[in-house]
Amino acid sequence: MAFGGNPWTAEKGTTPWIGAQWWMEKHDGFLNETQQHGKDIKAVFLGDSITDNWRWIGLSVWNAHYANRGAVNYGLSGDQVQNVLWRVEHGEFDKIEPKVVVLMIGKQN
Repeated sequence: MAFGGNPWTAEKGTTPWIGAQWWMEKHDGFLNETQQHGKDIKAVFLGDSITDNWRWIGLSVWNAHYANRGAVNYGLSGDQVQNVLWRVEHGEFDKIEPKVVVLMIGKQN
């Protein structure tokens, strides 16, 4: 996996990950979440594998403390800072106004 472009100049529909269809599919899932539940999203957890892994490793904590509070988990394993910026610039935050963003990124850089 490698970063394959400038996240600020990449066209919509392209990905900064070279040959990583799984990455784009996850991004598309986050876009769908934003489009379907945007007005209800109050908190966004955004980051790399540490955040992504809360879907199973920390699921009981997530369900007890965050799931019922309008929180979404936009963690994506392997992401670097530039990948997260690309995702934000390519729709994951369109038309949402979360009260808080929890950002956990930088380990991959």
